[in-house]
Amino acid sequence: MGFTTTSIGRVLARLVAALFVLTLATAQEASGLVLGFDGKPVAGAVVVARAQSPEWHKQLLTDGNGRFAIAAAGPLTQLTVQLEGVVRDIALTDGRAPDAQVSFVGAPHTTLRGRILTPDGLGARNVDVLCRDGGGSTLVNVTTGDDGSFAVRLGEPAKELRVDPLGWQHVVEGPLANGADQTIDVRLDGTRFFALQGRVIGTAGPLADVAVRAQLQGGGFVTTTTLGDGRYRLWTDRPVTALDVLGVDAMRRDGPFAAAATAVDLDEKEHSLVLVVGRVVDGNGKGAVTTVLYGVDRGGPPAVRRTADGMTDSNGWFRLRLPRSQRFVYAHREGGDLSGWTEIPADGKPFEVQIR
Repeated sequence: MGFTTTSIGRVLARLVAALFVLTLATAQEASGLVLGFDGKPVAGAVVVARAQSPEWHKQLLTDGNGRFAIAAAGPLTQLTVQLEGVVRDIALTDGRAPDAQVSFVGAPHTTLRGRILTPDGLGARNVDVLCRDGGGSTLVNVTTGDDGSFAVRLGEPAKELRVDPLGWQHVVEGPLANGADQTIDVRLDGTRFFALQGRVIGTAGPLADVAVRAQLQGGGFVTTTTLGDGRYRLWTDRPVTALDVLGVDAMRRDGPFAAAATAVDLDEKEHSLVLVVGRVVDGNGKGAVTTVLYGVDRGGPPAVRRTADGMTDSNGWFRLRLPRSQRFVYAHREGGDLSGWTEIPADGKPFEVQIR
């Protein structure tokens, strides 16, 4: 007696279902719950998994309930969880760790506390601090609060602190004692710095709690956020080539701004970004590729050296977002002496910039 078509179909369906379940079982390599230093589920803990393939690794954060789930193509070789500057290993069985529970209660650590003060003695808000070991590797990054204070737990001693690594690059050398809380009062050298301040104004009035970023001469950034009345204040030890308002209310105002420019406002009516579309062509009317572009206030190159606003594509076309105050586009072909500029048409239509 042979198999009927119906019975063969049922066997195949069961086989496919079994393979599907097996695939799910082997793909789901690790899952679990992370408990914080207080024994409660903690969100935002960093979970890192590595597999036998040397190039495969995955990093994710625990969810709002402190849980995580990681799928891998093969057995895991390492699974760790980091909370602040403390790292814990998760034991693996046959390359898997289903329903693991990791607790940081009682985990050995030292607490590093401090306050970052600007040259005028006020707390430095939203400043990044890197805690580094003796080999120069970063143990953890922490951000100061509204009063300039910070607190972080570390699983191993910190040998150095770097305050605002992208901007001030201020170094506090250790060794920093391990095993006890300590207060670090980081007062910066006031002779090196000047304050740049002003207001950020939208169409309906001052904008609160928006990020203001200063591009520094020579590279790097300093970032702060506005207060409730739209005021911002940031300290820098180098001239500022441009100020940007980040986020949905994006704006930009080009410098340079130095110690004499103590009040610089950003107004949406003048400094909000608008889309500009056009094409750069050479003297023969052909599209100019690999040509860098700048928005400028007047015809000619930028007043100071700064990051380009964009580059042409393989046909010479470009799409830029420029402040309303910039009425010209300046184009310069890299590796050559060809350049040119054109006023942006008021009707918003695509236009050409010819370089010679």
